[in-house]
Amino acid sequence: MLFYQIRRAFRNIRRTIVGVVNVLVLLLFAIGLFALLATKLFENRNLKDIDGNPYFHNFLESYYQLYIFTTTANSPDVGIPAYDSNNWFALFFLVFLVICMYIFLSILLAVVYANYRKHLKNEVRKSVYRKRRQLKLAFDLICEKLNNEWVLRFERWKSLLQVVCPSYSPGKVSLLWHVLDRENNDYIKVKDFTKVSELLNTRVIEVKEEVHLFEKICPTIYFSWLSVKIRRMVCHRYFLYFFDVVIFVNAVFIALSLEMAEAAFLLLFNIELFLKFYTYGCREFFVNFWNTFDFFIIGGATIAFIVELSTDSVTASQAAVDFLMILRVLRMIKVMGSIERFKVVVNTVMQIGPSIAIYGGIVFILFYMYAILGMELFQGRIRMLGYPNATTNTTELFCGDVKLKNSEFYNEHYCGDNFNNILKSLKILFDLMVVNQWHILTQGFVLVTSKAARLYFVSFHLTCVILVLNIFVAFIIEAFMLQYTFSQGKFESELEKVIQEKGVGIGMTPITERSRTGTTLSVDLETANGDLQRTPSQIRVQEYAMNQEKRYRLMENQIKTAENLLQQMFEDEIGSEDMGPQTLNEIEELEPVEVDWEKMTFDTIG
Repeated sequence: MLFYQIRRAFRNIRRTIVGVVNVLVLLLFAIGLFALLATKLFENRNLKDIDGNPYFHNFLESYYQLYIFTTTANSPDVGIPAYDSNNWFALFFLVFLVICMYIFLSILLAVVYANYRKHLKNEVRKSVYRKRRQLKLAFDLICEKLNNEWVLRFERWKSLLQVVCPSYSPGKVSLLWHVLDRENNDYIKVKDFTKVSELLNTRVIEVKEEVHLFEKICPTIYFSWLSVKIRRMVCHRYFLYFFDVVIFVNAVFIALSLEMAEAAFLLLFNIELFLKFYTYGCREFFVNFWNTFDFFIIGGATIAFIVELSTDSVTASQAAVDFLMILRVLRMIKVMGSIERFKVVVNTVMQIGPSIAIYGGIVFILFYMYAILGMELFQGRIRMLGYPNATTNTTELFCGDVKLKNSEFYNEHYCGDNFNNILKSLKILFDLMVVNQWHILTQGFVLVTSKAARLYFVSFHLTCVILVLNIFVAFIIEAFMLQYTFSQGKFESELEKVIQEKGVGIGMTPITERSRTGTTLSVDLETANGDLQRTPSQIRVQEYAMNQEKRYRLMENQIKTAENLLQQMFEDEIGSEDMGPQTLNEIEELEPVEVDWEKMTFDTIG
């Protein structure tokens, strides 16, 4: 699946490049015009750069220096000689930056985004049509006629799920049916059936109701007045807020290297863990990621603290306690994510995490290609031999080549950045992708070979930085806008909404809810029996849930694959009954919908 997504991303990049070429050519042409102007302005003024070389003395050198200037890597050094000669020459570089960097590169990003989104949307449209067409074929095989309509009844649905998802319980099969049969007709049509794949990808947890250990062995104490008060306190939101503040204060103490309160913080965190475990029970406690995280971190810190107290050697154990307590501060990420103004950003980062693997794969492939090419061109040309000091024979230095003597590359200690093996090659390519000082890295390899080496480094910058990274930025923008729309409640998944309304909590209430109310399992069972609905699908779900002592809920923080995320971006724009072209070949030949830019206004964009 990942290979297919990477291949599709490569295909989209290839198609995007075609639409970007026009702007890229105009950018390179604009740099050429400024290079021509710079050559005429400065070639006869006998100016020297900071290395003592002729300043803008020919067109190609001027072009290369201005290309670097668009990345700001040589700013402001490239303009200093001209500025020292005449302060008004600063206007030349100012105008160049405004036009070529702020305007053209911004337009380039906008065009990359528009073209990439167009082709990505078309790929997703094809994927949606293929899915719907195949589900329509499956529906035709198992449907039956009812009142001149082709429908699917529950018995055949149950038989289908027994084959497709044999591990699903009868209650879960009935719950999923209830989601599709929203009108309680006891049958569904093809329009509803096309949502099956999304429904099966929505993770619904079936949990056998847990009876707390203390509820079994000492119910009198567990349901005593004091115990109920403690459990209600732990379930209250202010209990969480209090320990969030404690974590923040602990972070402040760590930052200020105040170690006198470490034992107190450790004691508080252990009390928190015990109270949560007492309230939630084993299963409910460990199903929460942050509880599991705290258990191992605080448990490890406590063991290290005990070891520190019982032995004379405190260095290792103290370091372990410090490290684990610092890790505990990572829980502040959850605190930040719960604040409304930060929630969209945190959720976006969490949501696109799996999808980054696609672009990480693409970048790695490009890096590997350039790394192999770099090793073929430059391997052994530059070596790390050390730098001069009182005991070093300087004749063996200069990165293995005397041509690098007095160069910025050597003076800045960049000898370790070379192409002598695959790991070093990947590292220097990452440095080049960051852009800062990339022209100095290029200078070193130019000095030991020729100026033709610039083609390698410029092509890498154009491919990986200008194109691929801009496409990655386009994906981030799209993902953020999607997450922002989710946060505003405008694009909530219909199926998840139905499950939340009708499926969550069917059966008994979890221990956490019983702790809030102080009720027992037997009382909760009576309440659930008294609240039975009379629709057939709900009766099937609820009866099974109570007979088997099970309940259903949506898994928190549903993990969205890249495919799910991309489909959610655009599927809402496709009508629910739109099956697309009649054949799979026609679907594959679909072309992206072109935007009529002449009709676009700020009102239509908004």
